[in-house]
Amino acid sequence: MNQVKWTRHLIDQVAPGAEFPGVENTWWWNPINKRSLRLTHTGSTWIKKHTKLVLHRVDIQARIMPKQMLQLERLLTEPYYFSDKFILVISDQDAVMLQLHGGNLVQYLDNLQQNQ
Repeated sequence: MNQVKWTRHLIDQVAPGAEFPGVENTWWWNPINKRSLRLTHTGSTWIKKHTKLVLHRVDIQARIMPKQMLQLERLLTEPYYFSDKFILVISDQDAVMLQLHGGNLVQYLDNLQQNQ
């Protein structure tokens, strides 16, 4: 799913069929690229407060560099948010795999990229 479909999915969990014009500009880090599922802090907070979706927190070993930002854009299929110390993911699979990698985001993304 892309930003448009995720936005609709998230709104429908709270108010089915309702319209909230402009939320894409506050929820998504890059509202111009509709495939980007990186959330802003506002978007991640809204999801935590208003939906039943779980944002899994995984502490990461190293700071996210530009290469990993690009890999996250291309490889993750569900919304995510990150800071210097952790990443929040909706995907149960990504959360488990990141935990199995010991929070080594670089290794996880490289492995994911190789297997595509």
